[in-house]
Amino acid sequence: MVYAKAVNLIRRLRAAYDHALTSVDLLVLPTTPMKAQPLPPADAPAGVRIGAAFMNLGNTSPFDVSHHPRCRFPAD
Repeated sequence: MVYAKAVNLIRRLRAAYDHALTSVDLLVLPTTPMKAQPLPPADAPAGVRIGAAFMNLGNTSPFDVSHHPRCRFPAD
């Protein structure tokens, strides 16, 4: 049930991006609402390191699931 709902939402997301891209060639969107966080120390527990890896995932996953190309540029 949850999987089916997610698939339907992905279709709606893809359609929304497709619609937006009919009138422009490029969408410039922020990938993160904040600056990059410092890396955890090398001796940090695995849970802390894994948590840091997934901290900003919510901002890039819409492009991952809609299969639209994306390009990340390094922050100044």
